[in-house]
Amino acid sequence: MIESPLIQEIVAEALHRAILKLLRRRFGDVPVDLETRIQSVLDEDRLTELNGVAGSCASLDAFRQSL
Repeated sequence: MIESPLIQEIVAEALHRAILKLLRRRFGDVPVDLETRIQSVLDEDRLTELNGVAGSCASLDAFRQSL
């Protein structure tokens, strides 16, 4: 299936929001540099994987290492 770049961008933005929301709920403020790194990832599969990591990692540093 061919997806348009617009759809890919919308999906990536939704996953960025989900990951950041989860990290904020678990750890409080997310540093700007980490937020920027998350937002630079555009691959849906990778973002889905990172969402799982956000839910199970022990700390923001552990999450950062997974990036």
